[in-house]
Amino acid sequence: MVTKPENSVLATPITLAITGHRDPADSKLISATISEAIDIIEKNFPNTPLQALSALAEGADRLFAQVALDRGIPLDVILPMPRELYRDDFPDSLDEFDGLISKARHVGTLPFVSGNNPQKIASPGDARNLQYALVGWHLVNHAQILVAAWDGTPARGMGGTAQVVNARLTGVFQDEGFAEINANDAIPVTSPIDKHEVGLVCWIYTKRSSNKEMTQVRQPMIQWADKPDCWTNRLLDGKAVRHGEAFRHLESLDQFNQELHKLSSEQVQLIKDKINRDNIARESAVVRRIYGQHLAADTIANSNMQDVRGHFRIIFWIAGFMTIIFEIWAHVWPFWFVLFIYLVLIGVIGTIIHRLRHTEAHERSVNWRLLSEGLRVQTFWAASGLSDLVSTYYMRRHGHALQWIRTALSGTLPVLPDNPAINLDQVKSLWVEDQRKYFEDSVLRRQRVVKTLLRLSTWCYSLAILFAVVVFVASLPILNQFSESESTFKEWIIVLLGLLPAVSGLLASYIEFAGYKDDIREHSRMATLFGIGGSAINSLINTKVDDKSLLRFQKIVRDLGIEAMREQADWALLHKSRELEIPKG
Repeated sequence: MVTKPENSVLATPITLAITGHRDPADSKLISATISEAIDIIEKNFPNTPLQALSALAEGADRLFAQVALDRGIPLDVILPMPRELYRDDFPDSLDEFDGLISKARHVGTLPFVSGNNPQKIASPGDARNLQYALVGWHLVNHAQILVAAWDGTPARGMGGTAQVVNARLTGVFQDEGFAEINANDAIPVTSPIDKHEVGLVCWIYTKRSSNKEMTQVRQPMIQWADKPDCWTNRLLDGKAVRHGEAFRHLESLDQFNQELHKLSSEQVQLIKDKINRDNIARESAVVRRIYGQHLAADTIANSNMQDVRGHFRIIFWIAGFMTIIFEIWAHVWPFWFVLFIYLVLIGVIGTIIHRLRHTEAHERSVNWRLLSEGLRVQTFWAASGLSDLVSTYYMRRHGHALQWIRTALSGTLPVLPDNPAINLDQVKSLWVEDQRKYFEDSVLRRQRVVKTLLRLSTWCYSLAILFAVVVFVASLPILNQFSESESTFKEWIIVLLGLLPAVSGLLASYIEFAGYKDDIREHSRMATLFGIGGSAINSLINTKVDDKSLLRFQKIVRDLGIEAMREQADWALLHKSRELEIPKG
């Protein structure tokens, strides 16, 4: 598929991270193989842009970074410790390091592991190795595909290539020392009942110059896995083989991006205009990029949601008309063409439902809404100086069907640059206040709809009772008011007796099916939470902003984001549980 360049910058990307040996025996061969692996990835996911993440250690890290830059893939760099300390690792290749880091899109530095400080990590040892393990854990969690230039030998120390690969395939850093890393506030502690996160690994077999025992290059050099001991070369030659969950999740992301490339030039321009209007995106390229991805996903989600809801309304209107047609055929005009119209309408409803089910339009619209909202939270977390990944918190226990969204979100923030610009006013106005107003308006809008539909339903039911009483009284032997000449009128009354309760039930069913009451309850709760959050941020803005108040602000923003994601996940499960079927009055 030929993608539009202006759309590609709005697509949710796949992040490739590198872990590998510092002493590859054949650098040219490894570089060529890395490029070949990227070719395979691009063939399998043609609609999705790539971005690269590296710690720029000597060897494989830098080979990968250079290949990415040569191919025009944006490079982000995450350092395991402050740059001046990290440079002590490679005094003989500082020019290469400085040259690559100068070409990086963004550079971030990880915090010290709990208990570490500049003095403790100034020389080689366990403290410094913990920083390498921390950067390995960052690579595992901030990329959808981990490229491993590895010789396949077991782990021999903290923070090594084998340990990082194993963490990617099992979701666990298997080393006692990692308990110290897990105590670091920068890594959210997950519950023991949460499923361990695993992902796709591209293993590039790499001989080490320090290992003289390995003399032959293993073939094939590129293998893939998303679980331990399940290596395969089945992704070779760009064949999209569905061999594992991680690969299928990336296919779902690519399908979403394929839809994004269908956005018109006018829609793309509207998104760019909004990005330029909102000051929050001007001071941070990271925020600007994620914000654009959110707005694009939001545009697609809204368009598809409106289309699906439009089909739902058509189904309910046709169902109501069918009820009228059937009552007329049964009691007034028992002609074949009336029944034929009824059968045609059944076919129309069946066709609409088949189309929606075949295209999975309802499920996709819900999924894309979830992705959009995750990107929204990620945008304002990054704008608040939070490096937390949305995927760490989002829908951890909401089923396999939604896992691809977490996978897509895991690569949206490879690094948060050092000393990010933070604007409390912009976060408050563009997110907290905007969401409060959205939820308040949503509650009022849904309350009006429910009130109107319930009123119509009540009127129909009351009229049915009134007509039933009239017919009953008029049909009594003493007061029989229906003569032979009035039989047609009586038949129409009987039609109404059958029709009005059916319409009443249909309206009540639509309220239940659309989930208006559930939305009112949840949106009222969210409006209250964002109102409280906005008031708390206002109190911080009105005082002197120092480190303590900034931490308080970030806690408010993080908590609001978690609540927003929880509400979205619950909304998704509620709407996914509604099966498409012919509604019954």
